[in-house]
Amino acid sequence: MRTFSLAFASVLLACRAEAPKDLGAVDTAAVDTTDADGDGFSIDEGDCDDTDAATWPGAVELCDGADQNCDGQVDDGVQSTWYADDDGDGFGDPDSAAQACEAPAGTVAQGTDCDDTDPDAFPAAQERCDGTDNDCDGNVDEDLTVVSYADADGDGFGDDATGIEACDGGVGRVSVGGDCDDTRADARPGGFEVCDEIDNDCNGVVDEGVTRTWYADADGDGWGIDGATEAACDLPTGYAPLGGDCDDDDALYHPGATESCDDARDLNCDGSVAYADADADGWAACTDCDDTHADVRPDATETCNDRDDDCDGAVDDSDADLDLGSATSWYLDADTDGYGRSAGALLACEAPSSYVAREGDCADLVAAVNPGASEVCNDVDDDCDGAVDDADTSRDTATASTWYTDADADGIGSTRVLACDAPAGSSTVAGDCDDTRPGVRPGATEVCNGLDDDCDGTVDLGASDATGWYADADGDGYGDVGGYATGCTPPAASTTTGTDCDDADADAFPGALERLDASDDDCDGAVDEAAVALVFKASCTGVAGSTTYTPVQTTAFE
Repeated sequence: MRTFSLAFASVLLACRAEAPKDLGAVDTAAVDTTDADGDGFSIDEGDCDDTDAATWPGAVELCDGADQNCDGQVDDGVQSTWYADDDGDGFGDPDSAAQACEAPAGTVAQGTDCDDTDPDAFPAAQERCDGTDNDCDGNVDEDLTVVSYADADGDGFGDDATGIEACDGGVGRVSVGGDCDDTRADARPGGFEVCDEIDNDCNGVVDEGVTRTWYADADGDGWGIDGATEAACDLPTGYAPLGGDCDDDDALYHPGATESCDDARDLNCDGSVAYADADADGWAACTDCDDTHADVRPDATETCNDRDDDCDGAVDDSDADLDLGSATSWYLDADTDGYGRSAGALLACEAPSSYVAREGDCADLVAAVNPGASEVCNDVDDDCDGAVDDADTSRDTATASTWYTDADADGIGSTRVLACDAPAGSSTVAGDCDDTRPGVRPGATEVCNGLDDDCDGTVDLGASDATGWYADADGDGYGDVGGYATGCTPPAASTTTGTDCDDADADAFPGALERLDASDDDCDGAVDEAAVALVFKASCTGVAGSTTYTPVQTTAFE
């Protein structure tokens, strides 16, 4: 091995790269020396000051008393406009504009003062009611003057004819006009109208809405006729407060009179007489409780309709004349559980005391037993369905036991069932993952069959008949003795033989040809015994840094 390394080194020394080529000297350009200040312009090219690098044709003009852009003008286009501010309010006279780089004494940048002699007059100043345009908007005292009216009666409303506009209305004046009588404090807009022949609310109408209508009452019965009325604040002589009298010459006739069944006169002025039968049901109005409905009369049948059909003073009462076809069946509910016994039903419009509309209670003295109750395990038909302790939809889960269907009879159930007693084909133990196979259940032995025999959620994992596999990383048919795993199917790159001494070398396995490579190729524990080696000759290929080798001799060693 050492001889091989020395030969390889000799070949590398023989194959060396060429030396880099000399690039030669670099030429440099001549420097222009006619631009003294180095700003890119000479005097011949228009630089008006070749000692100042900031001065050249096209330079930015600065406001500093110099001609930076060499156009022959100083500070052109960069000066600011300033205005004289004689009153010192921060705003100058627009007619006093002057150009300068810096503000001259007594000047400002704003030239919008409308009066440069008054420090209280300038744009945005507070307008005051003083006859002056304080805020320079062209208006004097705008929005500050008010219109006021003389209020002689002191009711807060003035006479419209006395209105003036000024900064201050003065004493005895108010800002609201509209007073229709400025000599009376009880006459003003919005005043309360009273019956006094005065327009109290100044709406142009006298005593509107406060007078009362009175009816002429010739017979003095306290009721007047509708066609003869008078509006006044107080009751006039010969008038009454109510109308509707049908005969104002006879005091017996008026809307408040009482009629009788033996008097054919319309004394109460309602357009009918007491003994009249308006609904033609054979009963006069004085005995008929409703003379507008023929089916309502003293001999009618009482029905459930919220009316007193038989004129006995009771509505929908369960008397002997009740029409049973319109009534409801009610059932005695002795235990007040909301369900009554079916036998002995009563027909009535409304529920009698202790009766309900629902029937079917099979034990009306036990409130816990009724058709709406839950079935419990107590040897009683709690829900009145004819079955005792049955596992129906009303089952009470608190008293029932839990069972599991065991279809394959392996002692382990699957589907949960609530019942008082064990159903046929059931078990008290749950967990069967396949209730159609007796051999599949928790605790069963897992075998290689593609089923989850022990119901642990995995298939064939830990099967008793699983095969041992060894990882065969180099694919030589022999696995790494340390890479053992069991399973029903072989993992990728595995074998059943685990005797490989080097699973990273496909040429190293039991029975392989031993080579002269300092390795145990045949896995017998010895290195290079009776090995066969090749001797190579190295040569340069002509490509810098590249060498090829050619076998020239085979040698065997003991």
